[in-house]
Amino acid sequence: MDEALNDNAAALAQMAQQGDDLTQARDVEFAHVFDDSGAAEAFCAWAKKQGYAATIETREDASTDVIIRLNMVPDLHPLTDLELTLAAAAREYAGEPDGWGCFAVPKLHS
Repeated sequence: MDEALNDNAAALAQMAQQGDDLTQARDVEFAHVFDDSGAAEAFCAWAKKQGYAATIETREDASTDVIIRLNMVPDLHPLTDLELTLAAAAREYAGEPDGWGCFAVPKLHS
């Protein structure tokens, strides 16, 4: 968990330095890659059953991504907790986490 916290803290600090308003909610996407499309479909079904928005995308190398999207404030601890929870669940379906991302929400200057 420490490594994930450190990595996410660095990513969030860089986002803030680039003018991202980290107090604003936005869609955050968590990617998970699967070699087996059936396993990806099963993980996607699990994610939807948990209430997450989840989609499947096929990569050029024939592996499959499951993208889980959640509207949230990119706060370090909740973000990391969710990332690790989803990673553990993906591994139960023979998948691996492949990072998270989101679009920036620029700070408005008054």
